[in-house]
Amino acid sequence: MAIDGKGRLLYNKDMKEEYHQISISALPATLAHMTATDEVEGAILPEVAKLGFFARIVLYHPSGVGTDTMDAFPREAGDVKDIAPVAVPLLAEAPLGDKKEFPRLYGEWVPQLMRNKLKVAFVCPADSALGKNPPDGVEVYRCRTLAEVLSTALGLIKKDCYQLIVVHQTYYEAAVQLARPFGRRAESALSEHTRAFGLLSSALEVYSSSDALVGFCPTHGTSKGLFGVGSVRRSPASCNVTHYFGTVESLAR
Repeated sequence: MAIDGKGRLLYNKDMKEEYHQISISALPATLAHMTATDEVEGAILPEVAKLGFFARIVLYHPSGVGTDTMDAFPREAGDVKDIAPVAVPLLAEAPLGDKKEFPRLYGEWVPQLMRNKLKVAFVCPADSALGKNPPDGVEVYRCRTLAEVLSTALGLIKKDCYQLIVVHQTYYEAAVQLARPFGRRAESALSEHTRAFGLLSSALEVYSSSDALVGFCPTHGTSKGLFGVGSVRRSPASCNVTHYFGTVESLAR
C-alpha cells in the first residue's frame, strides 16, 4: 500500500479489494472456549485458542482501525505485534455501527461469565456503544475524556479482580473525522492507541496474579473511505479488520 504526503492512498487500477473470510463473530466463541465457559455458537479461531486458558483477559477496541490502517503504518503495527504476535484477519459485518458489533461480541459470552460469578468491566467514552445496554451485572465505567478511559482501565488492572476488562477507545476515529485516514494526524492517533495498549499490557505484567490474554481488536475500519472523503457503507476498507492476541506473563505470580 502506497500513501502520498497528504495521507491519500495511491490507487493502482490493478489493486484488488477483497473481503476477509472469517467473521468477527468467531471471537466470542473462541474466548468462551479459552475461559472454559459454556459453548457459544460460532467457529473457534484455532491460532488464538492454542494460546491456552486464562483467568485474566484485557481486550482493547481501537475504533476505526481497519486492516488497511495497520498496513499503512508498519511502525505502529510492529509495536502491537511485539505484544500480541498472533494476527487474525476478520470481517466486521457492521462497519458503521459499534452499536451492532458490541452486542454480538459480548451479548452471549459475557452473561455466561456473570453466571459463573466472575467479574467483568467495560471502560469507554461516555457516548460509546459499549456502555449502552450492557449485559446485566457488568460494571460499566463511562469516562468524560479519552485520557480518563486509559487511567480508569489501568486502575482496574491494578485491582486484579476482573476476569475480563474491555476497553473501547476512539483516538483514531476522532482524528479521521477531521483529517485523512492515512495522514499525519491519523498516524499520531494510531500511535496513541499503540501506546495505550502497551501501558495496559505492562500493567498486567506487574499487577495480574496470573498470566493474561491481551487483544488489540478493532470492530470496524475507517468510515471515511480510502481517500478521506465521503462515506463507506460497506467496503473492504470499512469491514476488514485484523485482531492481534498475545500472552502477558505475570511477574506477581
